[in-house]
Amino acid sequence: MERDVTETMVGFARTLRAAGGAADPERVQALLAALDHLDVLDPNDVYWAGRLTLCADPDDLARYDRCFAAYFSGATARMRRRPPPVVVRRITMPDPGARAGSEEAGELKAATASEVEVLRDRDLARLTAAERAEVARLIAVLDASAEQRRSRRFTP
Repeated sequence: MERDVTETMVGFARTLRAAGGAADPERVQALLAALDHLDVLDPNDVYWAGRLTLCADPDDLARYDRCFAAYFSGATARMRRRPPPVVVRRITMPDPGARAGSEEAGELKAATASEVEVLRDRDLARLTAAERAEVARLIAVLDASAEQRRSRRFTP
């Protein structure tokens, strides 16, 4: 296969992947192998070879059609971004200004910085045992999980 055809199809696969498609390297290899047996100058052959090799599920079909039309017509495809996930947590934080017993347990509150912010400007090496315990408790409460991203890495 000619180099310019390969570069064109790899560029298209990158466009499709940026739009959220499943155009991983194995699928691109399958596309290039399919195009070896087809007429690369026939847009219909290229369209169907790509659609059959680069689409992993029915949700990819509309995305593929948009990207194919945009990439090969020179138009700009509109990328659809997923909205960030909404995270709601039940937390109980002591409010320095509230009286004891007036707070409902399990009330939904926005996670904001403490009004006191005692640990913000402290040197961690000079913390007392109680402050270290508080830091450890706060770190344990953190949710470090994020949305999974596609990667070819199998080890960190």
